[in-house]
Amino acid sequence: MMDNKNDAFDNLILICGIVIALYSWLSSHQEELLSPFEQINWLYLGIWVFSIISVVMLLFFAYQKRRQHLERKRAELDKLQRQEKELKTLLSTDFSRYSSEYAQARLIEVKKSISSFSEKVTSKYDLNKFYAKAEEAISCRIEQERKEHSERARKQAEQEEARKKAHLQEEQRIKESKIQVEKPTIERHGKPLERSFYRVKDLSEEERLRALAQGFKHYRGTELDGHLCIGGFYIKNSGKESPYHFTAKHLFAELRPNAKIEYGLGDKRADVAYFCTDYNLGLEVETGTNKPEQLAAKIPWLNDNFSQWIFVCSRTIMSKYLHLVDSKKSFCLPPKRAKEKVLELTAPKRTEKV
Repeated sequence: MMDNKNDAFDNLILICGIVIALYSWLSSHQEELLSPFEQINWLYLGIWVFSIISVVMLLFFAYQKRRQHLERKRAELDKLQRQEKELKTLLSTDFSRYSSEYAQARLIEVKKSISSFSEKVTSKYDLNKFYAKAEEAISCRIEQERKEHSERARKQAEQEEARKKAHLQEEQRIKESKIQVEKPTIERHGKPLERSFYRVKDLSEEERLRALAQGFKHYRGTELDGHLCIGGFYIKNSGKESPYHFTAKHLFAELRPNAKIEYGLGDKRADVAYFCTDYNLGLEVETGTNKPEQLAAKIPWLNDNFSQWIFVCSRTIMSKYLHLVDSKKSFCLPPKRAKEKVLELTAPKRTEKV
């Protein structure tokens, strides 16, 4: 350990000697070493250095500005390309395949979207020609629907006439029947009918007489597809609901064996409910009599208790309900389309609950 201390001390003395010798040499040669720097024009050198730094900074800022300009230009070009692509899609819209009501609403949406596009994009296309063509397609569609409505009305009138004739013949057969009407009412009732809803054509003459004796009412209604039901329906409605509402409710319940009429949870009920594994569908038949506050209270209940739900109403009052649905979880449809939607959403791919 003493040897290590002696070595460290010797090294320290050696370093001090070297420093002293170096300092003495620099002192003796100071003028010789500094003389080259005395000849330099420091002001001139400073100006050059400042100029070079300034030029470098200006070039850097110019590069940054140029890069930002190119990025903005590229972003603007991408935006114009996206808008042009979307505009081409909108201009390819075929309004003739829509209903007149939807086509008119769609045209308003298209005009609103196009108005938000840059003039650089829209100026490439003849929008007036497109709008004129769309208006013409909608006008043709309106005329076509008018003709279809007239044809349906004519057929319905013919069917109604045939139904009335059949009904008169039925009444005549009842009058001429050998059944003794003077028998006590209890004898004419016979065995109670099991259901509260029947098609007249599905009952025998004896069952029709029993239905009338048991309090059933005759209703001249239509099927869900809009066609007149020949012979009409026998309904036994003990509530205050209209014959139309009562009949529509039972017609929708016939679509699936897993349907329940007047399905209730808490203080509210759905006209018809369909239950499948991990899926349930609610259906409300609307006739335009419910008040806005009743609908506002019913919609959250439908959203909470059904996977999806449907408002069923005629086209004449559909505008009252369209704003209440989102066409994803909820729908507003006329009876024929509602029937197709129910069959689609409750198809066998969704295994029915036992």
